[in-house]
Amino acid sequence: MSLTNEEEFALQMLFSGQDKISVAVRVQLKSCAVKARKHTGVGFFTSIALAVTLPVTVQRHWDCNFEHRELSHGGSFMCWIENSSFLELEAVAYNGEWPKKFNSSDFKLA
Repeated sequence: MSLTNEEEFALQMLFSGQDKISVAVRVQLKSCAVKARKHTGVGFFTSIALAVTLPVTVQRHWDCNFEHRELSHGGSFMCWIENSSFLELEAVAYNGEWPKKFNSSDFKLA
């Protein structure tokens, strides 16, 4: 399975920097393979296999909070490096149900 537009958007937000890990993740977003995907009602979990291993890094976790047009308290995207070729992505709404339709213009960094 490929990344959904929503998953790709979340990863682009999380890895928006110019550091070597962020660049390495972004350049392979179209070639990632989704190994598992679970919708929780208040967000989602996605397990992602990378096509190319990541450079060695001490940092293992990234997160960013966002505002959303349909979520009065916003939410968060989080990502962990499980190993150099596997990521775990999580999205969570701080209140209410995760929006049913994805529209990138509904999100704004908090």
